[in-house]
Amino acid sequence: MPLIVLAASDHQDTAEREALWLEIQRGTAALSPQGELRIAQGSGHFIQEDRPETVVAAIEAVLAATGTDLGDCTGPDRTGDRDP
Repeated sequence: MPLIVLAASDHQDTAEREALWLEIQRGTAALSPQGELRIAQGSGHFIQEDRPETVVAAIEAVLAATGTDLGDCTGPDRTGDRDP
C-alpha cells in the first residue's frame, strides 16, 4: 500500500526533540514497503495551512501509485453536490 508521511520542518522545539520526531516519522513511513517520508520545508505542525501544495502533491502521488484516475475523485458522486 502506498504511504506518504508528511513531516513539518519547524516545530520550534529543541534540536534533540526535532531529531526524535523525525526518526518517529521515518519509522511510520517504513511501515509500508511503498512508504515515503516527505519533509514540508518551512512548515509548522499545520502543514495543510503552511504548505497546502505539499499536501495536495502527496495525495496526488498516492492516488497515482494506486492507479486511481484523478478524474474519479471529483464530480457530483464524490462531493455530495448532486443535480436536482
